[in-house]
Amino acid sequence: PYTILEAMALARPIIASDIGGLPEVLTDGESGLLVPVGDVIGLASAMRHLVLEPELAARLGEAAKLKQAQSFTLDVMAGRYSEIWSGSTK
Repeated sequence: PYTILEAMALARPIIASDIGGLPEVLTDGESGLLVPVGDVIGLASAMRHLVLEPELAARLGEAAKLKQAQSFTLDVMAGRYSEIWSGSTK
């Protein structure tokens, strides 16, 4: 989910479908909002929620930025791959 990671790095509030690897990247209610796949009403509700609560939107965006910086930078990901290839984990 590169687009999600880019939005996280820019501290944007994110609403995404709860599918694939997205729940590993975003924590619902903490660093973004996740809705079930195909839940149009849930998506609309999440969008409305962020529009009506700009403080929540800002808080989610900042939490997403922090999570991206701690877990999904090129350096962090390269380090993880290196650990896998070398057979060691921390």
